[in-house]
Amino acid sequence: MNLSLFDACLRQYQAVLANDEVNQLRGVQYVYALWGALFAVPVSVLTESEDRYGEYGRALKKWWDAAYATFYAYLPDLALSTAHSTAKYVRASKEAGVSSGKRTAEVFRVGFLVALLCVSLLIHLPLAAYNLLELLLLGKIGVALALLSFNCANYYLEWTRWGLPASVIMVAVGLTSCIWRMGEAGGPLKELTPSALLLQALEGMRTRAEQRQTAELESLRRLQADVLDDLLPFHDALE
Repeated sequence: MNLSLFDACLRQYQAVLANDEVNQLRGVQYVYALWGALFAVPVSVLTESEDRYGEYGRALKKWWDAAYATFYAYLPDLALSTAHSTAKYVRASKEAGVSSGKRTAEVFRVGFLVALLCVSLLIHLPLAAYNLLELLLLGKIGVALALLSFNCANYYLEWTRWGLPASVIMVAVGLTSCIWRMGEAGGPLKELTPSALLLQALEGMRTRAEQRQTAELESLRRLQADVLDDLLPFHDALE
């Protein structure tokens, strides 16, 4: 670039800096306008003075045109598009990670509920068996008489050596049943019965599944809206 061309470009740059429309811009828009002027001014000067600079000016103008298209029009737009796509990818990955985390947590929660249900069954099955025995023997006195009769007969007839331990276990289960029924009357232990645990687990799973499905549908709609926003300019251009 010779001195006369440099001087003409410098005057054009000063005119751009003094332009009211440019000075009204703020922030990134102002910087972007000056960045575009860096390439547009030489193109404008060379276009106006095409006869003066001849083939040299036309060749130089093509170089500045290429620089303008590459560094002003293409690369910034590419950077913005890449940043926008990356942000959408990060957001989609984050939402997918959250959804996967919720599903994984649900698996552990179901496993915990199954274990809790097994413990509840382990407690309530002996209690249910004792309650049935008590019902058949017409109450606690009937159970006590049956145990006493069994132990007396076992003492003389020597049926089994496990008679006394079995009686102790039966008494322990009977005491536990009485205490449990008193607790159920108060309310808190009702929530630990197998039926109550099963109903709570099913209701909780249904509620969480609905919430998870709603959240995933909202996330999908947001992502689809972003894709449509990106496709609209291409659709308008084709029309």
